[in-house]
Amino acid sequence: MNNSESGMAKKNIVVRFLAFSLAAIMMLGAFAVVPVLSVESEPEAEQSQSAQNNSEIVYDEDVLSITVDGEERTELEIYENEKVTIKAEGVLAAKYQWQILHPERSGLWVDIYEETKATLDVSLALTSNMEQEDGKTYLRCLAYEAEGAYVTDVLEVATLEGTKPIDAPEIPTVKVETKNPHLVYADDDPITPEFVSITVKYESWEYHYDVDSHKYVLENMGAVFDPYIATLEYNVGFTTPIPVPTVLGYKATMEAKTGFELSADGKYINPNLANVTSDIELTIKYVPMPVDYEVHYLFQNVYDDMYVMN
Repeated sequence: MNNSESGMAKKNIVVRFLAFSLAAIMMLGAFAVVPVLSVESEPEAEQSQSAQNNSEIVYDEDVLSITVDGEERTELEIYENEKVTIKAEGVLAAKYQWQILHPERSGLWVDIYEETKATLDVSLALTSNMEQEDGKTYLRCLAYEAEGAYVTDVLEVATLEGTKPIDAPEIPTVKVETKNPHLVYADDDPITPEFVSITVKYESWEYHYDVDSHKYVLENMGAVFDPYIATLEYNVGFTTPIPVPTVLGYKATMEAKTGFELSADGKYINPNLANVTSDIELTIKYVPMPVDYEVHYLFQNVYDDMYVMN
């Protein structure tokens, strides 16, 4: 091959390489103008699972409200052992969806699984893992009907430390069933009392682990309420029901005592005494009540951010 032929071959190679390079640059340029979008790239807009599926829906904010016992609320305080039922009121909707604000992703409202009724039970089990930096949890409700879609104002939920104080019911004044007054005769025993009393104590018992027996045993934790005391004339009957206050999570039990019976609902002691000639003392024991519960396991899907429940 002479020098002229060699130069021509080199020129053809260079031309082909330049053409290939230009084509590659043009292809890369075409791809470069296509933007890549993600949910996180949206500018601070409120997002939700429902809204992602219904982005064209406009929600009316002036119709639906959250109430507690019929009172409209935007703030709620609950104790660690308390459960409060809230309700979305304003329309009779075909479908509701309660949502909770995600604590880490700004503006993301998450659908609460299977909470698609007008009411929602709020407790520490729901709010504890979804608290924001201010220590509060935020809830709202969406509603859908033929005429439109609605959203409530945000409900701000704060959890109070400790357990909710138990208000003892007012102990009614005992109406004593009197017979003829007790008359003292000369030959009567001089120590016969003029009055006798019926006292009921209310005590809390809890299970504690015993290191010696390696078992959980019940221990008396002291009085829960002030005692109930009925003062009667000597040798008169007594059939007035005695109240047994309810303690959340505990069952009331009573020691066997002739003439006294605990009602089926556990709210009263029913006495049936023809005559009372000595002081009587009873103890109501509150013991922890077994609780039925259900465990659901959440599995994260491999190809998206949703979860399935088993």
